Amino acid sequence: MTELQERLLEVQQDLTEGVRLVAVSKFHPLESLLEAYDAGQRIFGESRVQELQEKEPRMPRDVEWHFIGHLQQNKVKYLAPYISLIHAVDSLRLLKEIDRQAERCAEERVARGLQPAIRVLLQLHVAQEETKFGFTPKECKAFLDSGDWRELKHVEIAGIMCMASNTDDEAQIAAEFKTAEDFFEMARSRYFADTDSFCECSWGMSDDYHIAMEHGSTLVRVGSKIFGARDYSQKPQTNALTTEAEALKAYQEGIDHAQRSEWGEAASCFRLAIALDPDSPAVESLKMVNDIFEYYHKDNFNP
Repeated sequence: MTELQERLLEVQQDLTEGVRLVAVSKFHPLESLLEAYDAGQRIFGESRVQELQEKEPRMPRDVEWHFIGHLQQNKVKYLAPYISLIHAVDSLRLLKEIDRQAERCAEERVARGLQPAIRVLLQLHVAQEETKFGFTPKECKAFLDSGDWRELKHVEIAGIMCMASNTDDEAQIAAEFKTAEDFFEMARSRYFADTDSFCECSWGMSDDYHIAMEHGSTLVRVGSKIFGARDYSQKPQTNALTTEAEALKAYQEGIDHAQRSEWGEAASCFRLAIALDPDSPAVESLKMVNDIFEYYHKDNFNP
């Protein structure tokens, strides 16, 4: 057993009943993920779309991928075919885009063994730092009261996520987790009483997951305690052959969308192909899509 696997086992043995471990693997090499996988870990959390795009095809297919960072709307399309849970939804606009992309790739998700709807967590801002994202409890209640989310059939709100303040004051951390726990219980009884799917509480990281488990957490996001300190100066390592293959796949998907006159989706695929391989034939294809857009769809689509 490697040192990494020993640290992983130590964390797993710490978990109380009903709590699952999300191994936060961002900024760590693929080799480290495979070490954790070989020791039985199946849930991995990433917070950078590009890094996740590079890792996902190289890991075994039974990995459960969670996106735990702030997600931009224009990046949802890349994750939708394979993501199991998105932890940090903080607006109706983002939720609508996830719904749209889930509908678009529902068949692919089912083929991968996933449910067609994408499961998400609402991010609650309970920390003292203003830099953290998320709804305030008041904003989240207003969002749920509006009922707009009930119209979306391709997303499933599965629970609440939060981050505590970055402090050594354990009483403050406990109070913030208690705020999230109380909000979860209120939301479950008031808005989700007729379903068992609203069941996840994602809070607790390497330094505070023990406190989180005392306050209802069902998912703890632990990274450095397993993988060690991150090297933020390093970019994810990319295998040239794999990148070329991914670029070709994105290009071919773009062609398929273009043949169905799905210009927005085609442009997104072509841009991804170009990002992976600047010499991709998608360069000319994207120009073609832009020309078509300018001529026919100026008022409806902006690639």
